[in-house]
Amino acid sequence: MLLSSLSVMLTTLMSPAELFGALNELKSLNQRSPHQAISYYQTIIPHIPTSPSKGSIELHLAGMEAAIRTDTPVLVRSALKVASQYDWLTSIEHGEFNIFVPMAIYHRRIGDHSYAEYLNKCALTYAKSEQQLSKVVSNLSVIYRYTEQHNKAIQLLKEQLNVVSTKSIKAGLYNNLGNFYQLQSRYIDAKSVYKKAFLIHSMNNNAFLSSSVGLNLLKTMISTSNWSAFSRFEPAVNQFVEQSEHPDFIAYLYWQKLIVSVKHQDKKLTTEQVKKLKESMPLLHTTEVSPSITEFVNLINHSELANAWRILINQPHEPIREQVVSRIPVALPCTKNNAA
Repeated sequence: MLLSSLSVMLTTLMSPAELFGALNELKSLNQRSPHQAISYYQTIIPHIPTSPSKGSIELHLAGMEAAIRTDTPVLVRSALKVASQYDWLTSIEHGEFNIFVPMAIYHRRIGDHSYAEYLNKCALTYAKSEQQLSKVVSNLSVIYRYTEQHNKAIQLLKEQLNVVSTKSIKAGLYNNLGNFYQLQSRYIDAKSVYKKAFLIHSMNNNAFLSSSVGLNLLKTMISTSNWSAFSRFEPAVNQFVEQSEHPDFIAYLYWQKLIVSVKHQDKKLTTEQVKKLKESMPLLHTTEVSPSITEFVNLINHSELANAWRILINQPHEPIREQVVSRIPVALPCTKNNAA
């Protein structure tokens, strides 16, 4: 494996081929295990060429991503310092964009929402494609969700929908918009945009995205007691959920089906069903559907489930490690016009 072999073999600066291999390994680790990724990045830093090149800056950007994911501000600073130098930035396409976006995510994660919003708006000025624009809009909407500026997010998403033409990107925006409608209990509006997103993703046969949006769509039907619409869409959603093989999707759909069984068909939960629902609680509590499970527990009105869920959500959290993390300024022009 490159992680073990490269760290042993390298005694000098990496060759272009080694840079390419290290970059692929670091990107892979960022997805699988950010803590391994940051350890790997620390190991190879001394072997990354000090002269600017596409391979070198991409390694530092991937390292910065690992540092952000693992909350390692020292390495965020060091990677940013290298990557934001003019000669380095010009060695790749979209250099400024690839710095503003992750740094905005970093500051959102540490709770510096005003600076995160500023950095995202800077990223917007450098975005050159619909995909880049929509990525920043999505990041901004997360900030507005955390700061409870729901109307601001809805307006932003609607504006973006008017300017994009790529269907897959529109689907992502529709889903995001639906999430904000749900937060405002505007279930009819949410159902409308979720249906549009589900149609696009299902036509592309994307099991993961179709499952995610489809489950959101079914949730609006439960919230409005629209059982006939639920029965129409459930088989298609079920098919994508099975294809996705994601345990949280499977567990969430199981809850939804039993909600319909109890609330619409007047059936009683069996002992086995109660056991299975309780077993799924720890998994679903760690996901964004946790508030929905609270709603479902109230709908089912089953004392054993209610007690189990209450115990789980009231468990004391691990004490938060006290730390002082200061803002990390991004010393780049905020607009392309000032970059010359």
